[in-house]
Amino acid sequence: TSLRRAVPCARHEERELGHGPCLLSTSLRGEVPANTLLRVLSRQRQDLHFYVRAHAECFDASVRGISLLKGIADKAGIRDKEVEIQGCSEEEACLDAVVMILNDRYMSKRDVWHMHLTMMQEGGQLLYMGFNQNLRQHIPNSQIERLLKGPEKKEVFCGLVTPRTEVTFRSGSANMFVLLQVSAELFSFGLGGRPYWEVLLECFLQILDKSLKVQGSDSSGHYLRMVLFARARRPSSRDAAGEQPGQPSEPEQFDDYYDVFFEGFAKALPPAQRLADRIRQVCVSLHGQRVAPPEQVYLTSDDVALGAASTGGGFDGWLGIGAADIVEASKGNLLECLNLALDHFDQHHLDRLLKVSGQSIVCLTAGNGLIKPTSKELYQLTHQRFSAAGLVGPRNTPSGIQLICVREAP
Repeated sequence: TSLRRAVPCARHEERELGHGPCLLSTSLRGEVPANTLLRVLSRQRQDLHFYVRAHAECFDASVRGISLLKGIADKAGIRDKEVEIQGCSEEEACLDAVVMILNDRYMSKRDVWHMHLTMMQEGGQLLYMGFNQNLRQHIPNSQIERLLKGPEKKEVFCGLVTPRTEVTFRSGSANMFVLLQVSAELFSFGLGGRPYWEVLLECFLQILDKSLKVQGSDSSGHYLRMVLFARARRPSSRDAAGEQPGQPSEPEQFDDYYDVFFEGFAKALPPAQRLADRIRQVCVSLHGQRVAPPEQVYLTSDDVALGAASTGGGFDGWLGIGAADIVEASKGNLLECLNLALDHFDQHHLDRLLKVSGQSIVCLTAGNGLIKPTSKELYQLTHQRFSAAGLVGPRNTPSGIQLICVREAP
C-alpha cells in the first residue's frame, strides 16, 4: 500500500481497550487493506523500527488515529502526540533470529511445533520486546530475549516472523539435575594453593547466583534435583590378612554413592551458603577432619530440602569411606549417574510437572572431562538414551548436558 499519513498517537492500558499491542481508528479501515503491515515513524525515535499489523480486530471506534499499549510504547520510547504511519513490505520487517523464553508451563514438542506454525500464518506474527503476551493464545507468560535482524545480527525492538526466521525456544522453568562429582582430585591442590573442592564450591555458588536465581516474584524457576555422587573402592578380604606371595590379585570392586541433598523449585532454594556448607561438610568428613556434627549443617525440611538425612540419617551414607577410597573422576560413576537422571526424564509423563518444560543436566567435576567407561555397552546405552530424550544436538553432540570441569582439559 502507498499509505503515508500523520495520525494522532495515544496510549492505552490492557484493561481499557483490550490486550492488543496496537489499535487503529475505524476511519482508517477504508485506506488500509486487511492484514496490511504498517510502519510507525516517530520524530523522537527516528532510528526505531516499529511495525503494526492491520488485523480486523485491531480497529476500534473509540480510537483516534493510533493507540499503542502503554508498556510497549514506554519500552520503545515513543512519547509523540502525533506519529506517521506508512505501508511497508514484509521483507523490511523480517527477522533473522528470535530467542524466546517460555515460563511456568509444560509444553510438549507437539505444542511447540503448533506454536511455531501459528507464528508464520497470516503473513507472519509481529513480536515486540518487553511484551509478555506475544503468544498469549498458546502460553500466558512468555518473554522475548532477543530479536535479531540483518547479516550482522543487530538487535531490534520489533519484527516479523517468517519461514526464514530462526526461532529458538528456551525454557525459563526446566526439569534440571545439578550433579556434583566427589572424586580423588577434590582433595589435591591446584596451582593457586587451594584444594579443588574449594574451587568447585566457588563454581557451584556462581551457578546458584547467576543461572538458578529466580527473576521476578511470579515465576517458580527451574525444578531442581541436586545430587552428590561418588565411586569408592571396596576393601578386599586380603586387606586385613595382607598380600600373600604367589597368589593372584583380586579384581578391584567398587561401591557407588548418591546423595540427594535438595529437591524442589528454585524459588524455594535455601540460602546458597547453606547449600555450600552441606557440600563442604561432606568433603571435610571424607578427608577425616570433621569440624561440626553433621546434623548442624544438613538442610532440614524447614529449608524445603529432601534427602537421606531428612529421616535422621545424617551422613550415614558416607560413613566408612575416606578420601583415599574415592577414585579419580575419569574412573567414576558419571555415566551411571547420568542414566539415573535419564530414568526420571523417561518417566516424565507420570506425575507430570505442569509448570516446567525442557530437560537439562549440569555436572560439576574436579576432573578434566575425560571419561573411562567400564564397558562400551554402557557408553552406547547412555548415548542412545540421550538421543531418545532429545538431549543430542547437531553433529551428534549432547546439547542437554553441561559438563563444568575445574581442571584443564588433557
